[in-house]
Amino acid sequence: MNNEVYLGIDLGTTTTLISKANEANGLITTKVLDIRQKDGKGGTISLNYLPSVAYLSPTGDFKVGVEAMLIGPEENPSQFIRAVKRQMGRRIILPSVNRQPHEIAALYLEKALTEGRYSLPIGDMVFTVTVPASFTSNQRADTLLALQLACEKAGIKYPKADEGQLFISEPVAAVLAFINREFELPSEVRKLNFTKDNRVVVYDIGGGTLDLTIVFIEPQKHPVQGLADLRIHVDSIGYYNPFGGEDFDLALAKDLYKRLMERNSGLASVQLTPDQRLGVRLQLMNAAKKIKEDVSKLIVDQTEVDPFAEDEQGEDPSKFYRASIKVKSHLYSLEGDITVSQYREVVNDLVYGSSRKSLITPLNDLLQKSHLDPQRLDGLLIVGGMGRLPIVGEALRNYWGNDKVWLYPQSDEAVVTGAAIYSLLRRKYPGFTLQEPAADAYYVRLKDRFDLILPAKTLQGEKKCYELNEDADNILLQIFAGEEPEGSDPIESVYHTLIHQGGTSIPLRKQYPKGTPVWVQMLYESDERQDHTKVPWVFVWVDNDNKAPDFRYRYSDFVKEVSHE
Repeated sequence: MNNEVYLGIDLGTTTTLISKANEANGLITTKVLDIRQKDGKGGTISLNYLPSVAYLSPTGDFKVGVEAMLIGPEENPSQFIRAVKRQMGRRIILPSVNRQPHEIAALYLEKALTEGRYSLPIGDMVFTVTVPASFTSNQRADTLLALQLACEKAGIKYPKADEGQLFISEPVAAVLAFINREFELPSEVRKLNFTKDNRVVVYDIGGGTLDLTIVFIEPQKHPVQGLADLRIHVDSIGYYNPFGGEDFDLALAKDLYKRLMERNSGLASVQLTPDQRLGVRLQLMNAAKKIKEDVSKLIVDQTEVDPFAEDEQGEDPSKFYRASIKVKSHLYSLEGDITVSQYREVVNDLVYGSSRKSLITPLNDLLQKSHLDPQRLDGLLIVGGMGRLPIVGEALRNYWGNDKVWLYPQSDEAVVTGAAIYSLLRRKYPGFTLQEPAADAYYVRLKDRFDLILPAKTLQGEKKCYELNEDADNILLQIFAGEEPEGSDPIESVYHTLIHQGGTSIPLRKQYPKGTPVWVQMLYESDERQDHTKVPWVFVWVDNDNKAPDFRYRYSDFVKEVSHE
């Protein structure tokens, strides 16, 4: 065990990070590692993150990170891939690159693992990869496939025996990082009181996902000396929400496009191919991201409740921007001023809108679903790359209504830091308890209805008995995921939330007559160790449920059909 190296990997929508954890004198310290990358000009550069982008070059090899970001959008934007995390769990082939989403994600994991192996002292790698708490089984299964492929390509043995320990939900990882920092402080200035139970909302907003989780933190001994003395349990998980910095960039990119057209009226008559339009869009998105970060620096000290209020001097701070947008080999100038109020207006619906693609509505939905309100909770922790933007903290403080809203320093590093800490805890402190229920309930599609086969937060569903609708030598089994009815609500009340997870045709050994009983059970198999993959099994019995299952499917292998995007 002394030769082990404890690593965490944050496979993010916009960036991938890797960190390591060490323990000395009872304190856990962490460091985010540099990742060496090609700079697109024949040299190398080391950054403490890898841009989660890929580009399939004309030679047929994939570029990743900085190199892909600098070359791809200009050289051939149709073969430039970004935000692939939003595609995880979909059985599709990505256009032009002829790869499934998990194969692209594997490129980023491979790079992170390779850096972890070569930049650290010799030792066995113990690593944990983060996933959104709200990821469905399909999305988690795809992440497992990506990790297996990455290990194979990096020449690293895939830790099959530890498969159930390889994941941790992003908000839970962030809580570990937050609590670890708390133990560095005197008890009287800590935000949490470890002499009692604490219940905290983790608000994790990154480039492409908003992940909301209510976490219960319970002391297991007194006095609490460190993380190993706590039991951490996920109380409630928000809906999967593909929403984050990319949406803010897109909103501003649309506004920049209008400004570009107004400044260059001749562009209206220029005919573009789909690839050329995509190239323009990527350039505008990159410009928007830079402007978003620059404008945010102007509103650090603005604390008005009214999001459109001017400052006390009656001024509306502004930022001058300048960019060159290439359209059909011709460069067009895009420059001007954007004020704080103008930026707020552009993104207002993403902040205060009523849809789930907004900052406040998903949080309000989670609290209502959990029958909790801010006054009954111990605080709200903001993490993730978008957490750095003052507009996020401002909106959440206004909604929360008290001062118990905390931003993790280096908010984009909280998740990867916590993942490394978990790698250390699960190997050095096997008694450490961290429980994460699955977010979704699962349903079997019947001829005229759906039937709940595995409730949310449940390790094992009931064995359900159905009948063949007709004489058959196969069974078509289709699984859907979604919410559960509340109280006495009919099952039809959640039909609108159900999403098809896939299906498979199970060939039977012979023809069975109509009415033959078929039993189906869905469960998370686990031994004494906790399984955080949340990738369940499906068992099927035909005609007799007193024998061993006739068919047994790991959910990651359950869906085989793949479509082209």
